[in-house]
Amino acid sequence: MSDPLTAHDVESAEARPAFRVVKSLWARVLLRRAVLLSLFGGLLYLNFVYEPELRIANVMETGRDLVRKDPKNPSLTATFYATPRTSIHLHVLGADTVCQFHFHQGNEEVTLIVQGLAHVTTGFGRDGQPAKTDEVYKEGTLVALPRYCGHRWHNVTPGTFNTNLVFSRPKFAFNEFIEETDSRILKAPPPAMVNMHDRLATFVASGKPFEDDPLPALDGTLHALFFRDSYVIHAEGAEPASVTVISGEADLTEPQRAHLVPYDLAMIAHANGARLVASGRPVAALLLYPERQ
Repeated sequence: MSDPLTAHDVESAEARPAFRVVKSLWARVLLRRAVLLSLFGGLLYLNFVYEPELRIANVMETGRDLVRKDPKNPSLTATFYATPRTSIHLHVLGADTVCQFHFHQGNEEVTLIVQGLAHVTTGFGRDGQPAKTDEVYKEGTLVALPRYCGHRWHNVTPGTFNTNLVFSRPKFAFNEFIEETDSRILKAPPPAMVNMHDRLATFVASGKPFEDDPLPALDGTLHALFFRDSYVIHAEGAEPASVTVISGEADLTEPQRAHLVPYDLAMIAHANGARLVASGRPVAALLLYPERQ
């Protein structure tokens, strides 16, 4: 194997992902009526119309688009959503590329491996002593990293890129590169790794209609969701909730209609009461509630 490229030795190329935007039919009808009123008799006041909006991007396709546009860059990123409270971004590593050992003092992060294989080394504290994990993880695995937990990420996918979806709370700022012997990692509790495909198999065997479990990261705002028939989202606040489908397909039937396939990321404004219906087989997904307490 050739010497691996090092991600922090090159400039990451930031791109803007392409979303499909679905707007509510009734809101469009009200807008047309307002325009007609303005033409026939005048509109004497400004009427703000509540307009739910749904934005969908396929994470895997976005990663492929980044590589097609800039095939020689070993580190490519795209931000799907960012507020001071939380962020969601894509990070694509080229073949044999390494993001060297680093940590985050200001935010927790959870990374979902969307495509390829990642060799992840972590460093943290256990009973006041340094501890580590050193494993290769495959598609569908979540790696949850608390603050100060050191981590090194190496794309070991043979001959191709590794695509990762990163959830941060608060908003992702930067990677602070450190030595693996840095004593600050002792502040970190152990990371958590969750294979969503294994969890889905356990759920199917359980016979339950659904499971909605907060993951051990991001202050409980990121949930592992499994359902065999349908599920209604219970969101809080003004920020959109997001659904990332990992396995299976689902139809969003309220407040807008859309069909979601694996690695579709759906950002749903005013998401409380949104309904997901499984299409054919049980679904595994991630739910992010930015404002859930």
